[in-house]
Amino acid sequence: MLRHICVVTLLLLVQRCGAQPACPANDKTKCTADLHTVADTCTSDKCVCAPGYSPNADKCELSKPKISGETPDKKYYVGSSYSLVCNTDVTAATTFEWSNAAQKLSETKKTLTINDAKTTDSGSYSCKIVVGTEHADSEAIPVTVVAPGKLCAGDTECTGSVFSGKCDLPDKKRCVCAENYVVKEDTCKNGAAVISTSLLMLVVAIFSQLMKLS
Repeated sequence: MLRHICVVTLLLLVQRCGAQPACPANDKTKCTADLHTVADTCTSDKCVCAPGYSPNADKCELSKPKISGETPDKKYYVGSSYSLVCNTDVTAATTFEWSNAAQKLSETKKTLTINDAKTTDSGSYSCKIVVGTEHADSEAIPVTVVAPGKLCAGDTECTGSVFSGKCDLPDKKRCVCAENYVVKEDTCKNGAAVISTSLLMLVVAIFSQLMKLS
């Protein structure tokens, strides 16, 4: 009796995990767009789910979107800009919804951009895709916005030519940069070099815009 129950349970699980809309005798007419399948495509008596959809029981359902960011660890610095992308393979008209923890954000496009980031922008970000009456939510990802500079607990941790040898306590707990150096991400860099790089990037951006207008 127990063996019979186990076999039945296993069959039900297989049907749920691997099944999808059927097309007996490879009848392609059974595979239609309204079933979220690739129209007129039947393989081994099963319709093929459309891009962005996954088989679940006897139908195709929206697959969960996945969030990608500009840095692998999703860590950004105060004052910087960063973008998160809600990735989906769905080709139909799609609405996007973004949230940070339980707070819904105003962005309704695929890409969420945060400018002039603040520590309060840290949180657990998620996105939702809405296609018609269906929706699917992504897994939440943690995003951390930190103050720039090297963390320190005392002056001995602020040695090296780019640091002044002083740890700014008790407020920022960051190493103070040496003369002519400025804070850049988690260290200090030559101020003149940083300015030159910024000017070069500005010139390149202006040139690109002029090329588009010509």
